[in-house]
Amino acid sequence: MYESFLETVPMLQSLDNYERMVLADALESKHFSDGQCIIKQGDEADAFYIMEKGTARISMTDINDSSKEVELTTVAKGAYFGELALVTHKPRAASVCAVGEIGRA
Repeated sequence: MYESFLETVPMLQSLDNYERMVLADALESKHFSDGQCIIKQGDEADAFYIMEKGTARISMTDINDSSKEVELTTVAKGAYFGELALVTHKPRAASVCAVGEIGRA
């Protein structure tokens, strides 16, 4: 089900068919509503995400004013985020929130 989608993700294009099938078996679709945070800056990592559909905003707390968020970028289908905290075992460096509905394509 996910094999063809994974072929479109730039980071995963070097995988062979078997590796893609193994990864696809481990994937789980999630749905997020508009404005819902997917990951929050400072939280511990438990997963990383690959965008199937929709748009998300990546932001960080302003270092000069912790009451303000600074938008870094937006991401859409095929983008991924959250992998850095998994690899480094450090807290999430940024927050990622849904812009509109995010879910299965």
